[in-house]
Amino acid sequence: MCSFSRITHTLFLAQRIFFTMAASAGAPPPRGSHSVVFIFETTRCAVPANIAAKCSALVADIISVDGTDDPQAALNALTEDLEITVPAGASPNTLPLLVEYMQLRHAKFPRPLERPLDRRLVDVIDDIDKAFVRKLDHDVALELLTVSIFINCVPLKDLIAAQLADWMVDMTVDEMRTLFGVKNDFSQEEIDSLKKEHGITDD
Repeated sequence: MCSFSRITHTLFLAQRIFFTMAASAGAPPPRGSHSVVFIFETTRCAVPANIAAKCSALVADIISVDGTDDPQAALNALTEDLEITVPAGASPNTLPLLVEYMQLRHAKFPRPLERPLDRRLVDVIDDIDKAFVRKLDHDVALELLTVSIFINCVPLKDLIAAQLADWMVDMTVDEMRTLFGVKNDFSQEEIDSLKKEHGITDD
């Protein structure tokens, strides 16, 4: 039969474990473990703050701490998640792709693209970027370019811009206008004059 002292000791331990668990459940997350939440309308996509700060100059500037260039110090200074609303020109499909690219590339950025790019894009990017751009259509690429420029994510911005340029190689002028939503405001007389000036024929 258990002694009274053993029962008392067991109850004490159980009480201590209970209160420790309760305190942990309500405790704030460890310093430096917060997220950046990108928002467009009702869509919210989160990425760890350390990943976002490495990939986005905008995020790095927002969380920077005066008097230090230490990125970890800036991350440790965060007391809550950082929310960033992306501008019009995005869509609910854009944010998951943005976060996916950050997670794919934060550990190792791609090699900077050649300027000017005198080869097809598929010949100069690695397998990670090839797989990523295969997911994109023209509209999503334009939306993703808008967002990457806004948050200043240079690797993604350069990749999408290069992909759009690569697509344009095979497009007619009218197809380019459709892609970028540009209206042809030249009269037929002006078009004919420009064709004649530059030696362009309809053949």
